[in-house]
Amino acid sequence: MSQKKHNRRKRYFVDSEVQPALMRQCAIHWGLFGLAAFILLFLTQWLVTPEKHSFAWHVTGLWTRYGMILMILLALMPVFVFDMLKLTNRFCGPLVQLRRAMRALARGEDVKPVRFRKGDYWTELADEFNAMLKQIQQQQSSPSHRLEDVLPPECGQDQADENSQPEEKELAAADH
Repeated sequence: MSQKKHNRRKRYFVDSEVQPALMRQCAIHWGLFGLAAFILLFLTQWLVTPEKHSFAWHVTGLWTRYGMILMILLALMPVFVFDMLKLTNRFCGPLVQLRRAMRALARGEDVKPVRFRKGDYWTELADEFNAMLKQIQQQQSSPSHRLEDVLPPECGQDQADENSQPEEKELAAADH
């Protein structure tokens, strides 16, 4: 039992950009489905009814027949939202954890292998990151460790390009 509690995330809301966007999209789809269902039911009732009745009469008839279903769906909406939050946590949580580990590695900090929770998505990303981490740590611990051995050759070129950019900007400004 204590292992189950340890395996849970402390927070469900871990990515303030992705999770709200997905939940908002789900709510929009749910609302559009409800509107389409109402229009379909309204048109069906209007076409099937032999006498001409007012719009209000048809809406009242729909409410009488389907109002309880609508109330139940509205009452269940918080359950749907919470379930969507838990689902998004299963793929946002691992990405947040992986992003933290990559940032720590980039700062030169000691990084432990990444382990995702049971039921999380993209566990192969953790395996690939851990293999890369192991290789970097082995290269750093070898006596012939050099930065050029760890970084790809184009990284050194990018840094040289960045250093030359201020001079190029000054020359371009002088030309104008």
